[in-house]
Amino acid sequence: MEWDSHREGFSVYRTIEIASIPVKSLQDSHPSATFYSDGETRFKQGKLENCWLAAAIESLRQKKNQDVFETVVPKNRGDLEFRFWHKGAHQQTVRLASDVVPTDNEVPIFLRSVDSGEYWGILLEKAYAKWVGSYEGLAKGFWTDAIQSFTGGVVERIKIQDEDGNMDGKLFDIMLTSYTNGSSLCCIKKIEDTSESSNVPNSRKQYHAYCLVQIDEDSTRPIHVLDPFTLQHHDLSYEQFREQYHRLDMCHTNLDNLSALQGRNILQTPWKKEMFQLQLENGCVEFNINLTGTSDE
Repeated sequence: MEWDSHREGFSVYRTIEIASIPVKSLQDSHPSATFYSDGETRFKQGKLENCWLAAAIESLRQKKNQDVFETVVPKNRGDLEFRFWHKGAHQQTVRLASDVVPTDNEVPIFLRSVDSGEYWGILLEKAYAKWVGSYEGLAKGFWTDAIQSFTGGVVERIKIQDEDGNMDGKLFDIMLTSYTNGSSLCCIKKIEDTSESSNVPNSRKQYHAYCLVQIDEDSTRPIHVLDPFTLQHHDLSYEQFREQYHRLDMCHTNLDNLSALQGRNILQTPWKKEMFQLQLENGCVEFNINLTGTSDE
């Protein structure tokens, strides 16, 4: 079998012309596998530079996100219909035409299941690719974009080696409070030493996303991260974490307790989500808004 862009509704590549791309049904590849059983299966990043998405899928798999997981992943929707948070609630529905994925020697080229027990994560990646227009469109991105598409949470980025030293002594408290509050966390490593290129699928890659899976309050190595490319766990002290990682990304879903997070100028007022339409004339797609006060509105 070969990839049929017309049938699937999207292409594998947009800028590369390949005569044919072999595909295989996930169910046919592993007859004993199931779409979903207990959520314990981990998924490994493939040949795409999409560690950001692989790390977000691991974050979604965590027990703290089980409620939203059941909204995104179609346990009872025929296994082929996924829902993403877009313009409020989970309004973006992506339905797949089949469970076939691109393969090389009958092994998935992109995200793959380590133990072949479940394959929901592989089809979630496929649905995200269809949403953005191609698998190629998943190359390079931000964990915050993916996890927000899954959860609809408020995202935050903190530069770990803060130039002004504002985070010194506060960062671990922020991480621990956010983790215990149910937030999802990701840490970004800046790859500068070429000897580390074996930890990422492409030596040209400058940044690599890791899923932060656990934080312990009382431990010499309280920070536990997972590499989505190697699936290796790293248990780190706070000092090691600060030395090795460039940025901390977080996604907060429990907005009622968000004002309790330490270390930032987050005012003690209720948070609420609101969507609005914005038209831009000059093609600006990103800007910053500084909140300096509260409003009764």
